[in-house]
Amino acid sequence: GINAESQYGNDETIQKQKMVEDEFRKREEDLERRERQLREEQKRLEDARVYGDRVPNFPPIPSFFPCTPCVYHNIDFDIPPEHQTTVRRVFYHWQFTVFCYLFNFVVCFGMICKLGTDVGSTFGLSILFAALFIPLSFLTWYRMLYNAVKIL
Repeated sequence: GINAESQYGNDETIQKQKMVEDEFRKREEDLERRERQLREEQKRLEDARVYGDRVPNFPPIPSFFPCTPCVYHNIDFDIPPEHQTTVRRVFYHWQFTVFCYLFNFVVCFGMICKLGTDVGSTFGLSILFAALFIPLSFLTWYRMLYNAVKIL
């Protein structure tokens, strides 16, 4: 009889141990599932921050124009707060540069209207400078700085 009782006690202990192991296995599987979900959610949020549903919004072009904006530009969203002031200042500087190129074009146009064709080469150069250097200045120095600071 002693053997049977100790055997029974061992079976009961083994069953309890199996139940505890099953419980731990279920908890572990549940935790792994939650961890996978959290990793997927974190990756989705990071992808949304990096790629997201960001529609190009720069340069601001009216909707009736045949061309559309080329790049997404949002200093508040893309740039870390400690660098936003610097990027804004550089952006304002770039806008002033654009204003100067366009002002040069307007003045040269006025010169050609007032003085005739004698200043045609000046007017041609103003067109070339505005058409070439405005987009190139955006792409080569402002956008480079914007992307570099965005990564930091």
